[in-house]
Amino acid sequence: MKCATILPTHYLHLTKEDDYHMCLAHLIGKDKEYTEFYKEIGYDESKYLIMDNGVIEGDPRPVDELCEKAVMLSAQELILPDAFMDMEATLEMSCNAIEYVKEHTSLKIMAVPQGKTIEEWLYCAEQMIEWDIDTLGIPKNLVKIAGRDGRLEALKALGNKVRGLDIHLLGCWETPLEVLMIERAIQNGEIRTVRGVDSAIAYVYAREGLLLNQTARPSGAIDFSDKSVDEETLKKNIQIWKDSC
Repeated sequence: MKCATILPTHYLHLTKEDDYHMCLAHLIGKDKEYTEFYKEIGYDESKYLIMDNGVIEGDPRPVDELCEKAVMLSAQELILPDAFMDMEATLEMSCNAIEYVKEHTSLKIMAVPQGKTIEEWLYCAEQMIEWDIDTLGIPKNLVKIAGRDGRLEALKALGNKVRGLDIHLLGCWETPLEVLMIERAIQNGEIRTVRGVDSAIAYVYAREGLLLNQTARPSGAIDFSDKSVDEETLKKNIQIWKDSC
């Protein structure tokens, strides 16, 4: 499983050699250094760049802006607009956005099912699987809905229905152990291959001076202007994160 490490702008250089990346739309054009970094990533044909939609960061961007920024960066894939834990709104928003993306770009498309319960989420996912998309994004909030292994159980429930689509895990809410268990299930043939995962968890622990998994995940959102983190601790956490994937 490939992993994309989400970091404040000041520490992006630590991921420069990685071949799998996710950038956040609300920072593109707003943070010059951040924007230039991902331009370089996008122009490198050996790397894969996904444009996120800003929902988890509390700053969702409209589909036309997402497309414009993704094309400007030479990203390969775009995450459709969705509504956090809202099945009906997500189905409407995402479905309406597909036509625009197809008309204006050649980007691959990731759809993200949502729902307040595991049953709603599975229904939303089953609808999206029938759409003209390339990737199904599995959001981290399934951990809150159905426990630490909620995403693993969701993938088992979907089974072969997702055949032909890539799978990406969006975020890592509590512990990389969740991702490790999914990777083991893949290797044991219990679920199909997951292409990749993204998270800021390495930074979240380093910000508190902690090594990953040293204690329960610290609270607080990522500060993209942060320059105060000990870089050696962050490097160690990034490696632990990669090893978990």
